[in-house]
Amino acid sequence: MSATAALARRMRDYYHRIRETYGMPVISLTPLADEHPHWRPASSMAGGSGA
Repeated sequence: MSATAALARRMRDYYHRIRETYGMPVISLTPLADEHPHWRPASSMAGGSGA
């Protein structure tokens, strides 16, 4: 599995677990702090924050 796919899967899993547990909107943010400083995932947005 690629780094992008692995990150997307983890973010999706965390999002759904938090959403199901608390029943509230979730904003997902991820700091990128690894040994590949030039790697960036493609962005993804399911909805806005309403701000």
